[in-house]
Amino acid sequence: ATIEETGDGRSLAIHYPQLSGYANPDVQSAVNAFLKQEAEDQAKWGKEELAKAADALKEMPAGDGETKPEVSYGGAYTVTYNEKGLLSLYVDYHLYTGGAHGITFRKPYTFDLATGRTLSLKEATGGAADYVPIINDVIRTHLRETDLALLTPFETIEPDRPFFLKHNGVVVYFDLYEYAPYAAGMPEFEIPFDAFAKTG
Repeated sequence: ATIEETGDGRSLAIHYPQLSGYANPDVQSAVNAFLKQEAEDQAKWGKEELAKAADALKEMPAGDGETKPEVSYGGAYTVTYNEKGLLSLYVDYHLYTGGAHGITFRKPYTFDLATGRTLSLKEATGGAADYVPIINDVIRTHLRETDLALLTPFETIEPDRPFFLKHNGVVVYFDLYEYAPYAAGMPEFEIPFDAFAKTG
């Protein structure tokens, strides 16, 4: 589904997923209502930001032959996992208010399709007690192997770190500017599901 609004030097277009044809209509309705509300909340925030940015641009003098940029806010989703009764996806939101480039931020969601509720990172790792240090080790190894330039040293993820699933594992990522420069994008770190297997 899409929420769209254009005009007065600004544009907003948020695309968000909606399930259809799922065997359990109650779960389908719950997931769809949740994703719709999330998109509407983002659209509300985006409209407020665009209004402020458009007003600020109006106050700025334009140079000779210069047209003022259109400010925009958009959302596009990617489904990353739809297996074993779980659905995982993220929505990348991009805000542009003038300047060299805009800013993108990510909202991931992982649903248990038996209940319609979202999973925590601990649940997605199978409830492994040491899931945080396991993920930290993978991130540190990747950082050493890729020599990614960091703006600030990496120490640890939060226990409720945003994540999504792929076919082979759990993916955590750094937001723009969180640890790395803009040019690095959003570095992703995939931890294989079997890394969380309980031992002993």
